[in-house]
Amino acid sequence: MQGIIYGKNYTNVIGTIYILKDGNSVKIRQEYVNDPADYTLSEAAFKNENQQLIFNQTSFLSKKLGLKNQLCKSTVYLEQEDSLGYWRGTIKSTQCRNMNYEVICYESSLRFNEEPVNNYNNYWIKEFQRRLEKKYPSPKKMEEKRANFKLFTIYFDYDKYDIRPEYISRLNEMTMIIDSHTDYRIKITGHTDADGSDQYNDELSKNRADEIRRFFTARGIPDHKIVIEFKGEKLPVDNNKTSEGKQRNRRVEIGFI
Repeated sequence: MQGIIYGKNYTNVIGTIYILKDGNSVKIRQEYVNDPADYTLSEAAFKNENQQLIFNQTSFLSKKLGLKNQLCKSTVYLEQEDSLGYWRGTIKSTQCRNMNYEVICYESSLRFNEEPVNNYNNYWIKEFQRRLEKKYPSPKKMEEKRANFKLFTIYFDYDKYDIRPEYISRLNEMTMIIDSHTDYRIKITGHTDADGSDQYNDELSKNRADEIRRFFTARGIPDHKIVIEFKGEKLPVDNNKTSEGKQRNRRVEIGFI
């Protein structure tokens, strides 16, 4: 596990915590953000009590603390939040009464560092805070969402480019998928039925693609992650002789690139 130790809110990060559990053997590394060279590495006793994980530090394996930080044996209490997949709780010490902070962690494949030198790139802290502010699920839950996510087509009313309300929740989910992965880019392609002139339909299909692009950028997706195309009536998926066929052709398709 890895996570942050914080005060009143996520922006008030005091330190980071890494927990390595192998059976009943537990090691905990704590680092302090004001001085990354400050850290403690300890062993801890573990118990699972009433669906709460309790890690009670028993001995320090190594340490380096600045003048502002005390050596305090502490207890970490964590409970799992099923909806988002995080472990939330507190870290408290009976030795140092000023240690009474909130903790939030997630399951991690990060290699546990037992060396005196800080080998972690703490860029993840700001990214973690950003995801918490947006109420995104934990990395493990997000991977599950990405694996199960299915692309979909957005259909439009006749001569319109407004997004229908029934697509908002799916588009919000897609926003989260794109925003949570640095490598994801998307292509948005607008289409129309065959009613109207070629020039008019090219413009209408562009407006439909632009409307979807604006939806994503308004929610924080940067422009460089989005490519738009507009095909007018040139690439129908159905014939334009029936109302049902025309409806299937009035669409925007979104794909990952």
